[in-house]
Order: sequence, then C-alpha cells, then structure tokens
Amino acid sequence: MTVLYTGREPFNQAFPKEGLTWEEFKVWNGFSQMKELLSLDQFLNPELNILKMGNNDAFSYHEQGKRTGLFTSLEYVKGIIGDGENCNLLAVIKEPGESCNELILEGFEFAGYDLLDTGYGYSALSNLGSILGPVTAEDLNEYGLIQNFSDVKALQAKICNGYRGLQQAETYIMAVWRHKKIGRGSSELIKKELEEMAC
Repeated sequence: MTVLYTGREPFNQAFPKEGLTWEEFKVWNGFSQMKELLSLDQFLNPELNILKMGNNDAFSYHEQGKRTGLFTSLEYVKGIIGDGENCNLLAVIKEPGESCNELILEGFEFAGYDLLDTGYGYSALSNLGSILGPVTAEDLNEYGLIQNFSDVKALQAKICNGYRGLQQAETYIMAVWRHKKIGRGSSELIKKELEEMAC
C-alpha cells in the first residue's frame, strides 16, 4: 500500500472556519460527539497554502493529470511545513484493500477512514453528511471519521448505490493518520485540549 501525505488546516473549537463556527458546524450536521475534524475535505480542512504554493510536481500526487493535494514524500511535506503550528500533518492510504487500524506509521497515530469524492474536493462524511442521509452521528468517531474498515466499506457502497449520478457520492476510502507532534505545538491548541479534558 502506498502512503501519501498532506498538510491541512485544523477545524475545531479553537480554530473555526471563516463564516462557520465549530458549534454551527456541529448543529448543521448533528455531529455533537466530535471534538475536531480531521477530514480531507478541501473546504473544512483545506490544504495549507504553503503546500499549494510549493506545488513541486516531482512529489505531487496527480490523478488523471489533476492535482490532488497529496504528496508522495513525507520529507518534502515536512520540509515545506517546517515547525509550523496549528496544522495537521496527515498520512493517508487511498483505497486500502484491508483494515489499517493496526498499521503503525512511525510518528503518526491512526484517526479513522474518510470518504473523499473522486475529484478530491469533498468528504462525503463531513461536508455532505447532512445531505447524504446514510451518514449519521453514530457512524463517526470524535474526528468525524469512520473507525472500522468494514463499516466504511458498507457506507461507501450504500452512498454510491443510493445517490447514483451525484458526483460527490462517488468516493475513495482514505485511511487517515495524524502526526503526533508536527503542527501540535500551538499553545492555543494545547490550552483548548486541556480545557476539554477538564470538562
């Protein structure tokens, strides 16, 4: 299995989106159990601008000639991000043939599975969850991802069969890991996590 990498903006209580607070997002989708979102959705967790500007084709992963926002080299992505704070350095495996829950990637922790549309723009779980009825709060873990491989396979098929013709319903299963340290050094983020633990 090929591992790809990306750097994404965080989305949680401490880091809302422009025009969309964390609480508004949870009310909109009904996903009250989430503590943050770790999706590959380009609206809610967009690719870091410094990676877009770098755009080194030697390491950029393309599909059918189109840029995906994913990269083949961890060292390249780390070199661009540097010691940047307030970001999520993610490792992903596209369409894994088996469960990745126990697969260890050094420096990363497994977060769950996303369903990313084949245009690499939207997550059918987070961005389209309130539109695509099969996705409910019970399906998702605290990161807005699906925890088990068998569950994500079943949901992928259910969405595809139930919404034929809708481009966003044609998805790839993406196994997602987040780096344990890079991007996690923000004092604001640590403060927010400590506040959540105290609740």
